[in-house]
Amino acid sequence: MIMHLAVLFLAIIVSPLFVFSSQIEQIGSNQNDPDAAKLRISQLEEAVLEETTQKVKERERLIQDAESQILDFHSASSSFESGLPLVQERISELKEEIKLLWAALRTANFELHVLEDKARDAERQVKATAFEVKQMTEVVTEQWIQVQHLEQMKEFNNRRNRVPSRCTLLKLMSDIRWEVKNALSQLRSLWAAVTKYHHQLQGFIKHEMERNQITSALANSEVVFFMASALIAFPVFGAWILLSA
Repeated sequence: MIMHLAVLFLAIIVSPLFVFSSQIEQIGSNQNDPDAAKLRISQLEEAVLEETTQKVKERERLIQDAESQILDFHSASSSFESGLPLVQERISELKEEIKLLWAALRTANFELHVLEDKARDAERQVKATAFEVKQMTEVVTEQWIQVQHLEQMKEFNNRRNRVPSRCTLLKLMSDIRWEVKNALSQLRSLWAAVTKYHHQLQGFIKHEMERNQITSALANSEVVFFMASALIAFPVFGAWILLSA
């Protein structure tokens, strides 16, 4: 901008000089006519004055434009310099926030790995427990059937060893039918109660497992069924052991 103004100023100063020198040469050629020379000089002075005035006005306008641009530049520079500390401070804050986010992310990843390990351990334990429950349920069921058979055989032998008569035999057959009906009725009632309690217990176990974050993923129908069966079979198995002791 300064170089541009200098060039314009030099052009304003020098261009009238070139015009004036060319007119001087023309006046020198007309020295034989004084009146013409005076008129020419007067015209030359007016022309030079008018051109100089126009150049000066143009220079003033350019200077005003330059001053306006310089003021705008200073204003923008001041605004930038005044806002620079705030920008630097915000950049520092963002860097700190990024560091905190990275630290939180690393912590979350570590905790996630720990939870996954715990979930895998819990799943293995549940599977092992379910397998044990299944085995014990099979054993309890088989032993319960054997106990029923033994009791029936014992009762049958006791009845067979008695001296039968016609009435006694009829009474025995009637008693056997009644016992069989009674046993079947009790067995149906027991089975209905066990089935109802087993379904209710499955719902309770599933609800409690889903409440825990670690065991919620393992709350499927197979695991819930085995755990409910175990809770029902353990008391029966324990009672049978106590009665047979």
